[in-house]
Amino acid sequence: MKFEKKAKSQNISAQKNSLLDFLKLAEFIFGFFIVFLGKKPSFMKLLPHLILLIYLSNFRIFAQNFKSNYYYLGAVFDRRDIGGQAIGNIYIADSSVPKPFYLPNGTIHFFKNKLESNMVNSRDPYFVNLSLKTLFYKESLDNRGMVNGQFDFSGSFFIEIGGDSITVFPFKFHAKYRRQIAETQKLIELLGTRTSELNRKLEVWFVENYAKNQKLGRHVVVNSTDFTPEIVDDDTLYFGQRKLTVNDFSPKKAKASNYAATVFTSMGYQSDVSMRNDTIVLDLQMKVYQVKGMSWILEEAKTNFVVNHEQTHFNITQLVAEKFKERLKEEILPPQDFNSRLQFLYLDYYRQINRMQNKYDSETKHGLDVIEQNIWDKKIEYELAKYKKNHSAN
Repeated sequence: MKFEKKAKSQNISAQKNSLLDFLKLAEFIFGFFIVFLGKKPSFMKLLPHLILLIYLSNFRIFAQNFKSNYYYLGAVFDRRDIGGQAIGNIYIADSSVPKPFYLPNGTIHFFKNKLESNMVNSRDPYFVNLSLKTLFYKESLDNRGMVNGQFDFSGSFFIEIGGDSITVFPFKFHAKYRRQIAETQKLIELLGTRTSELNRKLEVWFVENYAKNQKLGRHVVVNSTDFTPEIVDDDTLYFGQRKLTVNDFSPKKAKASNYAATVFTSMGYQSDVSMRNDTIVLDLQMKVYQVKGMSWILEEAKTNFVVNHEQTHFNITQLVAEKFKERLKEEILPPQDFNSRLQFLYLDYYRQINRMQNKYDSETKHGLDVIEQNIWDKKIEYELAKYKKNHSAN
């Protein structure tokens, strides 16, 4: 509540200052017409001149009411090598020796006051932090008593999401100037102008990147579906196309093997990433497939029983894929590193496939134990049916 009251108070104050500035401009132009033209101007004659002066003053009246739909200044970090100290040595009147120059009320207060005029319209703004790297004035005095100087100002804006610091964009300004020795206020104005430019650049960056740049992702949503091939591949059968037949196996036997048949099944995924406001949307297509060129069967083993044993191997791969998709629904993926976490989970479930396949072959004795084979067939089919029912309900 204190934060909201402070923000409202700043906004009201800015509006009052804007109105006063406008009235001063109007008074100046009105007086100009009376003194030099000897008559009062009509409003229509007055209006274009007001607009021109507002434009030439760099929209100062309206700039104080600048509002961002995306962000609010969170904090200012003075990370200069001389952080918290003077921002240079400058020449002042009645002194031939440069004196340390400090911003009014300190560096951090100056920037917070300058940037906090951005009143947020958004319900869920980004809190942007300013990291100050350099801020320094360097001056010399010529033989005419004029001050020649250069101004260096650099740093970056960053946001924090999920404990990670993400740089929005870095900035760097360098300017040369010339002033009268008494015009020290110009130094504040120079910095103020550059800070106002940063306001505009930051807003433009958000306009161009919001709902597009994954840097601004604060959440990750995963949508998982099963891959459906558009073209039938004679060597690859995707789960769900149909059940295995003897024609899905090569008619040759692997060397030094004691088994009647071997099926090669695997799972993978392809992903498409998009942005929806501040949410990263990960559309995942699961691929569970069998490869004919890496699967084989003996001529004398071409029976329904043997093919059924290999079909359950295929079913097991699909079951683990379903478990993987279910896990992704519950998993809170880190927005800035969701791919690494996704890969970690994928490899974990891929290993589960191997463990489950080995357990299946061990308990069924590679299909020779008819009772165990029947138990496994029914168990895997029951588990798959539950997932299929859940998919239908959703």
